[in-house]
Amino acid sequence: MKEIKSLLFLILTLPFFISCSKDPAASSAKAILLISKPTVRIGEPVSATLTGQAINTSVAWTSNSSGLIWPTSTTDTAIFIFPSAGNYTVKAKFQSHINGSDDSTDGTIVVVDSIFSDSVTMACDIIGVKNLVAGEQINLTPVDYSDTGLIFLAQTSNLYNHSPLLNSNEEIHVSERGFEVDISSALIFPCSGSTAPAPAVGLVTLTALTNRTYILTFKLNNITYSGTMAVSDSNIVFSWPYSSGVTLSPLIIQKKVH
Repeated sequence: MKEIKSLLFLILTLPFFISCSKDPAASSAKAILLISKPTVRIGEPVSATLTGQAINTSVAWTSNSSGLIWPTSTTDTAIFIFPSAGNYTVKAKFQSHINGSDDSTDGTIVVVDSIFSDSVTMACDIIGVKNLVAGEQINLTPVDYSDTGLIFLAQTSNLYNHSPLLNSNEEIHVSERGFEVDISSALIFPCSGSTAPAPAVGLVTLTALTNRTYILTFKLNNITYSGTMAVSDSNIVFSWPYSSGVTLSPLIIQKKVH
């Protein structure tokens, strides 16, 4: 019998996302990009906020990473999560709806080669359960394969309040055929972390892998998504036929020697 461990915790580029400025700053003011934390770990959420721009300004967010960007609907802020270590540039391009003028500003975020785990949130003694919205999407990113196992970073497309963590309700199954993870809700922590909306994020860790092909199944809101993963000494190759619901990218991860 194989073993599986799942660590679910708080917490990558689409072409761009646009939000509308809510700050009535003077049109002559120079907009400033503020980054919540300049150095983060793999899977750790970081927010970028544009401030000081003129009223009636559209903001387009971009990054040179391969991760995802979540713009908030009520502020000129975007949340970034990075699936690999490196130095990344995030850019806010803004255009006035009044006079058509446009400008941009950018900043650098350093992602260190370590996977994020939020122990402060896990210490919260008030925990709520939030059902995932109908039609929710989950993106799976394999972020680490080594002798200790395989780690997926998983995050929702929709945003939830109070430092959300993906929740499996211990519905994680192992068989000779492979692995199955069931997800239908998020844990929220009102006594810890930011109240601002954020994607529900988690880690799924599969251990005791041997060189063979496994069936890999994720259930999201009682809908089943199945593919395969072929494990070898050098890499894991995934066959995953879905472009919505539960998506998986990239489809190959090289083994690391730690």
